[in-house]
Amino acid sequence: MYTNDYILNLLNIKDKNIFISNKITDKKIKNRNYKIIEGFLTYIPDYCPCCGCVNQSSNDIIK
Repeated sequence: MYTNDYILNLLNIKDKNIFISNKITDKKIKNRNYKIIEGFLTYIPDYCPCCGCVNQSSNDIIK
């Protein structure tokens, strides 16, 4: 099992199109400590499954 698989399993993420990078940072936000795990989709979605916004450029779907 690769590191990506371990982190996805730990976070209970079932989507196999998400790739976790090796960049994990500590950050303090509003006096609370957080670990930030960076990841990205391995494809560009056609539309947002929540609101139905069609993805025509890189600014249409933010998260």
